[in-house]
Amino acid sequence: VGLCRNDAECKTCASQVVQFMKKENSEQEKQKQKDLENKRAKKEALKRELERLEELENQERKRIKQEEKSREKAKRRAEYEEKIRNQPQAKPDKATAVPTSKPTSL
Repeated sequence: VGLCRNDAECKTCASQVVQFMKKENSEQEKQKQKDLENKRAKKEALKRELERLEELENQERKRIKQEEKSREKAKRRAEYEEKIRNQPQAKPDKATAVPTSKPTSL
């Protein structure tokens, strides 16, 4: 037996050891659950941050694409205006010209 003086002391001691072990096991399990919850929370926070960064990246891509589209449109518009400016002014044909003076009567 051990250092117990009688069976009653031995039973009491064994009961206390079992209670202590249950308490320790329970505390360890609580700590394990707490650690798991913290790990899940960190993982979820990282996931949300990643999604936020991806959204920012997508918005930046869209903004850049829109800027490029606007620049291209402005370039085409400038080229068109330059082309119009450089075209010689069309002189009206005699057939389509509007007479500016009064016609002479015959």
